[in-house]
Amino acid sequence: MHKLPLHSPLAFSSLCFLLPFSFCSLLCLRHGFARGDGASIDREAAPTRALGYSHVTPEVLEGMILNGLVDRSQVRAPPNDQASARPEPGEVVVFRNFFTAGLRFLLDPVIVDIFRLFTVYLHQMTPTSFVRLNLFMWLAKTGRVEPTAEAFARVFRIHYQPKTIVVTKKDGSSGDGEPQYGSYTFAFRKTTPSPIQAYRNKWPAEWTNSWFYHKIRLDPETNSSPLWVAKIPLLSKTQVVVPPDTAVANTFVALLRVVVKSFSTWDLIEQFSACQCFAIREWWSVSSWAPDEKWIEGISMPDFTKCFGLRREGVFFLSVVFAFDCKH
Repeated sequence: MHKLPLHSPLAFSSLCFLLPFSFCSLLCLRHGFARGDGASIDREAAPTRALGYSHVTPEVLEGMILNGLVDRSQVRAPPNDQASARPEPGEVVVFRNFFTAGLRFLLDPVIVDIFRLFTVYLHQMTPTSFVRLNLFMWLAKTGRVEPTAEAFARVFRIHYQPKTIVVTKKDGSSGDGEPQYGSYTFAFRKTTPSPIQAYRNKWPAEWTNSWFYHKIRLDPETNSSPLWVAKIPLLSKTQVVVPPDTAVANTFVALLRVVVKSFSTWDLIEQFSACQCFAIREWWSVSSWAPDEKWIEGISMPDFTKCFGLRREGVFFLSVVFAFDCKH
């Protein structure tokens, strides 16, 4: 398996990118057994749409803006007295940890197509979903395969991760509630090849407490988007998409079979995290390719120097240390 030395720039910078993710993996959500494709949702607690009062204040958003995670004109913190989501037209509910996991706007149209195909919304997902969306787009674009919603659905499915939270009622009493958000994850299908998993997919139970609004692009003709919904709907059934049998989808599976022989999930994530790129972002592409002799097991590789400014190890290492220290 392809490995990078721990002192390499890719390995070091990927640790910086994944520190919050790795720390989160040590903590557990309070949840029941996960259900598979098409399973009915047997509720052990009353469903709740209420998100609770958000921990994302204007000051928290300002920090995200200064760190380049979001654009000032595109975000809005919910009012202090708002415990339920009330997005305006063209706004979606997102969680702070989505951006730790790699969410960036504007989204590539393929990502929007994926959400349309699976009929899910951003607020219904877990942060891990955005790691896997970036992984898919990175593999497709660096593997010179056209990324499509069908190719994604050929390899990934919706995985339901129910959890229970304590809900305080208007009369002051409290009880268990099953949140109708943060419960879906894109997971590899069991029938397709997948890289060896190098992380755990659990996040701290309180990650859904940090929510806010982000603007999205609406279709100019219909003034709508498959990502937008007026209010948080009830989860009814795990969404099922039959694996498409198309030429592009099968080409991606063929690429994946080759990739998994040489790369683990960690290898792949450290590639795009070290380059500080977000493959799900609109118009992201590889502009220069390494010569054939630098390919790994026949897999084409980007020219990391020309595309991402990775230079000799010492210079890059020091620049990453400095940037990481300044931001943290």
